[in-house]
Amino acid sequence: ETATRVAAETLGAQIAQMIGALDPGAVIVGGGLGGAGEPYWSLLQAAIRRAIWADVQRDLLILQAATGEDAGWIGAALRAGGMRASRLCSGA
Repeated sequence: ETATRVAAETLGAQIAQMIGALDPGAVIVGGGLGGAGEPYWSLLQAAIRRAIWADVQRDLLILQAATGEDAGWIGAALRAGGMRASRLCSGA
């Protein structure tokens, strides 16, 4: 579990930096790590929240991408085709 915890802490710190810089309305984690189950997913969410600097961002919605490992290429295809992801996804 040590490697899992270190991986979650490392990625969580990087995601938290992006949250601070971009001030998003939500974070959606895709790809292989987005589909990771427990205990990784809980450790990652906790690491992100601990590393966020602004108190107002700590309750930010953090979700796993519904498309799992395919999220990256689906997003690239949507971008290349000029389609917005909101037109593809509903109910999020």
